[in-house]
Amino acid sequence: MTRVALLTLREGSLNKECNRQSEVLSPFNDLYVSIYFHLYRLWKSGQKTIADTGFVLKDVEDLAKKSPKTLLDNLRSHVESCKKKEVGSVEGIMNFMDVCAEEQ
Repeated sequence: MTRVALLTLREGSLNKECNRQSEVLSPFNDLYVSIYFHLYRLWKSGQKTIADTGFVLKDVEDLAKKSPKTLLDNLRSHVESCKKKEVGSVEGIMNFMDVCAEEQ
């Protein structure tokens, strides 16, 4: 995932987001998390196995290079939907985390 994020940055695909935020580190970190999140969603929704690893990683890399904004937007959307849920106790926090992970 680190290699994918670095290649995306080096190839200039993340330039718009870096310019918009007037920095590099925050958009890069967000992309890194977005890549992992996308991988998780693909893996869970497609019921992937270890035999699918190469294909899944290639798909993630292609999307990161082609459209990092899509990855970033998907993560932001997920975070916002999770923030809207109420959390009032330790049990609530655990349920909140489980539900948010299962929704995607």
